[in-house]
Amino acid sequence: MECPPVRCASLCAQVWMLLGLLSGVAAAQTAGQGQDLAGMSLQDLMAVEVSTASKFPQTVKEAPASITVITAEEMRRFGHRTLAGALRSVRGFYSTYDRNYSYVGTRGFARPGDYNTRILLLIDGHRINDGVYDMAPLGTDFLFDVSLIDRIEVIRGPGSSLYGTNALFAVINVITKTGGGRRGVQADLQGGSLSTFGATGSYGRVFGDGREVLLAGSTYRSAGQHRIHVPEFDEAGSQAVAIDLDDDEASSLFGSLSAGRFSFRGGAVHRVKQVPTASFGTVFGDDRESTDDDRAFVNAVYDGPLGRGWMGTARLAYDYYGYQGAYPTVDGDAVTLFTDDSSSHAVTGELTARRRVGRFHLFTAGAEARRDLHNHQTASDSTGKYLDVDVPGTKAGVYIQDEIRPVSWLLLNAGLRLDRFSGFGTRVTPRAGVVLLPRPRTAIKLLHGRAYRAPNPYERYYYTAVPERGLALRPEQIQSSELVWEESLSNHVRMTVTAFRYDVEQIIEQRATSNSDIYFENAGHTRGHGFEAEAEARLDTGVVARASHTFARVRDRASDQAVSNSPRNLTTVSLQVPVSRLVIAAEGQYVGDRLALDGSVIEGFFAPKITVTSPTNSRVVFGLSVYNALNRSYADPGAEEHLQPSIRQDGRTVQLRVHVRF
Repeated sequence: MECPPVRCASLCAQVWMLLGLLSGVAAAQTAGQGQDLAGMSLQDLMAVEVSTASKFPQTVKEAPASITVITAEEMRRFGHRTLAGALRSVRGFYSTYDRNYSYVGTRGFARPGDYNTRILLLIDGHRINDGVYDMAPLGTDFLFDVSLIDRIEVIRGPGSSLYGTNALFAVINVITKTGGGRRGVQADLQGGSLSTFGATGSYGRVFGDGREVLLAGSTYRSAGQHRIHVPEFDEAGSQAVAIDLDDDEASSLFGSLSAGRFSFRGGAVHRVKQVPTASFGTVFGDDRESTDDDRAFVNAVYDGPLGRGWMGTARLAYDYYGYQGAYPTVDGDAVTLFTDDSSSHAVTGELTARRRVGRFHLFTAGAEARRDLHNHQTASDSTGKYLDVDVPGTKAGVYIQDEIRPVSWLLLNAGLRLDRFSGFGTRVTPRAGVVLLPRPRTAIKLLHGRAYRAPNPYERYYYTAVPERGLALRPEQIQSSELVWEESLSNHVRMTVTAFRYDVEQIIEQRATSNSDIYFENAGHTRGHGFEAEAEARLDTGVVARASHTFARVRDRASDQAVSNSPRNLTTVSLQVPVSRLVIAAEGQYVGDRLALDGSVIEGFFAPKITVTSPTNSRVVFGLSVYNALNRSYADPGAEEHLQPSIRQDGRTVQLRVHVRF
């Protein structure tokens, strides 16, 4: 939906008042500030090496993708509490929250009811999307506290040519800190609004022979909103108010060990969330509605020579996912507790090898196999089980890639992957990219690729009311093209402009029958196109400013109607200003009008946050954040399981975070 002129004018006034206020403070206070407060320079940013785009280290400038890197320092300065919160700062990304899980969309695509299945989430290169729902955990259900993240590599566009299923719109790789990056005994404490408390303790060490070890544990608790009014459940003469039903608890463990060319990482999280929205037809106001998630992984990696001029990476990993949902439902004149459980155990092995062939070629080849030992789903109530299905399976893939550099200013990249699935046959996904480097400060990239997502066990087997729908599901696929122009206008200013277009076919979407029975089907074909523009300035005084805008027109091909939860306009602004020994960071995102599933319009909103942080070179470091600083009232779209078309979000909240080195 277009942004009405009056609302846009009001929005712009708010944004520029906020930035103008902080810029005025900066002008008076930044004299003599060093560049350490500004973070990385533009030259450093363009020279940062990423490994996610092509499965080998290359600079952001030369990689065949549009890439954003979020550093640990940025996360600290802006007070990011979750991965979803951090991704809101990324050009083209936006998030929604249904008071149970957090979801992200990009370039105008985020289907209600989708558990982040179209984005592939990695931890240090290892797939984290689970084996039952394909869900990427981006909220408090993530495997460890964000203070343990070294950086996040966001690779836009289809990535199935290297990573297989799920990598439709982006691949997000979370790189963790090592013992050297978090030496000694350290602790993070947080507390604030909504009776929120969290603590993370860690021990890191680098031994004389170069080995590094890091051990950490975290706990988190938030009571959430005390009162949540849901008008859709109002009855004559009374309001439907959920009281103390928004509790969120999580605890996690993480460890890493590096020894020469070998590294080992593992993590586990247990999270319990009360659900105040009465989803899936449950009884409103019953405190028993909740979801319980457990995740764990162990990842062993060798990275080094493989013989005869080959370099590569060998990986062996184990993953576990467990879920239990409790849903009080009406059964005649009584209320019965309906529960569903799922669990998954999987083992993955992968080998990637690369070598230079002649003067111009860097050739990469790899193979990956995943065995789902156990993908079990059950559903039951007091009368017995409605569902009991276990669907182990095997997924295997091989891929090749060649990077050709015939001259210094030209890079050609082409890749192809072939995957074999139990029950779906074979999928082939190609990718091609041309990177032009006409001068040191310019990169022009022409990118094209395809990707797919196979239907998961939840979509195929869970909803027994219409089983033929699930069993007939086929993989969905995307074809995407984009043109990227990256330019450093000076030593202090750079810009990026991207034009994109994509077609998504055989989309697997959540549907409901006239009896409110939910099921999934290959619903159709969606087309999207638009552009992204971003400018960033980093001054010698330490001031860092960034602004981006994304325009996306996403429509259903059959009806030519706009799709739900797809903002046409998305604007993100941020500013970091050193003041004396502190840094004030302000960030805000305007999310344009979106359609709910019932066709109603959810108005756009601008909800900025402000964070004040102290220097990192002290033993005690603090950060004070004010979220939704203007206390705006706004909502996110609901999904088919919600009676309400939109779900209200939190008003102004405050959080204090303290980091201590012992």
